[in-house]
Amino acid sequence: MPRTISLTSRSHLRELLAYLRHDTLIAFPNPDRHGCPSQTVLRQMAFRRTKADLTHLPVSHIVSCSPCFREYTKLRKAAQHQRIARMMIAVAASILLVVGALALWTRRAPIESPRVAETPIPPAPLATVMVNLASMTRTRGGGAEVTRLTLPAKRFIGHVQMPVGSEPGSYEVRVAEADDSTVVEANVQARISDGVTSFDVELPFDDLGGKQLTFMVRPAGLTWQRYPIYVE
Repeated sequence: MPRTISLTSRSHLRELLAYLRHDTLIAFPNPDRHGCPSQTVLRQMAFRRTKADLTHLPVSHIVSCSPCFREYTKLRKAAQHQRIARMMIAVAASILLVVGALALWTRRAPIESPRVAETPIPPAPLATVMVNLASMTRTRGGGAEVTRLTLPAKRFIGHVQMPVGSEPGSYEVRVAEADDSTVVEANVQARISDGVTSFDVELPFDDLGGKQLTFMVRPAGLTWQRYPIYVE
């Protein structure tokens, strides 16, 4: 009984084509190979190497000759496998080209360590040292030194306490070495608190260790008041 195939779906259509292909492989025996095209023609057709028009190719013979159809089918599968192999080779070559280019670029590109933003470290605030002039015997006009004040050999803020009775206001300050060369020269504003007149002045004594200096202070335009100090 002949087999009935429905064409209502793609699966049924594929089933029909498979049936026709299988039927063609066995339904047309041609043991004497009458009218068969050469192996070259079959190969050219299978590998799509011929430029001849379809009407000039032995298509009708191939589909009605089981030996030719089997041979053509085998050659067509080989052509498809060859095409897939070429595509894979082309893809592999492209990948190798990209990998090689990346490797070359990586080799030539300078390797830079990640930069860490450096936060500037602010200088440490200067220490404040008490300079109590009220405890000293002051001299006027270069007279004899009676007492002296010892201060550290470093840069610091001198909190200068003036002798009792000193008025607040603007003062000139000068620190000089024994040869009268100036170490510090500044204008300051003295203030009074709890009956004590004082002011702050920066004293760079870090390179003056072992030296005797003269600390001089006066209200603007008046006579210098001199105080001997020693740096250690």
